[in-house]
This record gives sequence, C-alpha cells and structure tokens, in this order.
Amino acid sequence: MDGDDFGGLLGGGDDPNDLLSGLPEGVVDDRIREIDGDIKDKNSRLERVESDVKDTKDRMAVMVEHLKNVQQELVNTQQLTDAKSKEVETEDHLKQIAQREAGRLLQDISKQERSAFDLQDRLNLTQNHIFRGNEKMDAFKLQMNWNQEQIEQWALAAKQKEEDNLALQKYARADEIKIKEMNLALEK
Repeated sequence: MDGDDFGGLLGGGDDPNDLLSGLPEGVVDDRIREIDGDIKDKNSRLERVESDVKDTKDRMAVMVEHLKNVQQELVNTQQLTDAKSKEVETEDHLKQIAQREAGRLLQDISKQERSAFDLQDRLNLTQNHIFRGNEKMDAFKLQMNWNQEQIEQWALAAKQKEEDNLALQKYARADEIKIKEMNLALEK
C-alpha cells in the first residue's frame, strides 16, 4: 500500500508522508514512531532505489542504443575492411598482370632488337652485294667502253678498208678499161 492511501485511512494531516500527524497524542507511542520512522526511511530508500532503477534503465537503454551503434559501426568497419582487402587483392592482381605484361613487352623488345640486328646484318650484306655488283657493272661498262672504242676503231678500219677496196675496184676497172682500150688499140 502506498503512503498516501495509508495516510487517508488514518485521517492524514498536512504532510502526506507523515502518517502520524493526524492521530491523537495518546495513540502514538515510541514504538509506532519507530515503525513510522522505519517506514519513512524505507519509503525514502524505495524512492531512491526506484530512481536508481529508472536511471539504471535509462543508462541501460542508452548503452543498448550505443551497443547497437557500436555493433553497426563494427559491421560497417568490417565491410570497409573487406572492401579494402578486395581492393588490395585487385591491386595486387593488376600489379601482377602489369608485371607479366611488362615482362612480355621486354621479351618483345628483345626479340625486336634481335630482329632489327638481323635485318641490319642482312641490309649490310645486301649493300655489300650491291656495291660489288656496281663495281662489276662499272668494270663491265669500262670493258664495254674499251670494246666500244675497239668496235669503233674496227668499224673505222673496216670502212677505210671498204673505201680502199672500192677505190681499188674503181682503179681496177679503170685499169681494165685502159687495158681493153690498149688491147683494142694494139689490135688495130
């Protein structure tokens, strides 16, 4: 029973917590006053305990809410950590791909350098062959020029010989005509 209800039964006074104030003087003795003091102490203690319980419940509600927030933050942090781990794994994977690509490119560069070296050797050989061919061509042209001069000299000599032959034939005919004329003149 509440102190207010009890005070109402006893006829109560001005103070609802003072149950004995409305009672006649002879009815209240030391024992009742002691019990009344104990009741007041216990009511006061009960109020403090209820207040403490309310405060504790309020703190617990705040702590439960805080715990939920901390757990949610833990979940978010774990998700962020997982995402970062995946990002690191992805970066490692991309790094490995890039390293393999770099190695492949270095091999390609080395292969191209060897190919360029081989092509340079072939070009040098071809240029040497062309140079030797040009030297042979120049020698042949020089030979042809000598042969051309010889042909021209031979043609000139042949022409001279032909002219000489024609002149000889002309003189021979002229001589034959003279001989015939002389023979005819002798025969007459």
